[in-house]
Amino acid sequence: MTIELKGHVGQDGKITLDTRAPLPPGDVDIIVTYTDPTVAEDEVEWDAQFARTPGSAFDKLIEQGLADYHHGQTDEFDPTIEDD
Repeated sequence: MTIELKGHVGQDGKITLDTRAPLPPGDVDIIVTYTDPTVAEDEVEWDAQFARTPGSAFDKLIEQGLADYHHGQTDEFDPTIEDD
């Protein structure tokens, strides 16, 4: 299960987490990704662009990808190879 937590690192170097819902008990692995203001602004714009995109555009991309796959026009995904 993946639960995404948002937070902030204060001047004292401590992390304050924004936990809006109670979390289930158990062990967790925590990965911290630092976001600078430029990246944060870019992410906001990216999210806004996705929100403005009609669902039909994504449906068309999914249909095209499935057609390509069924016609043998796709390659196996290998996460160890960077492909442009």
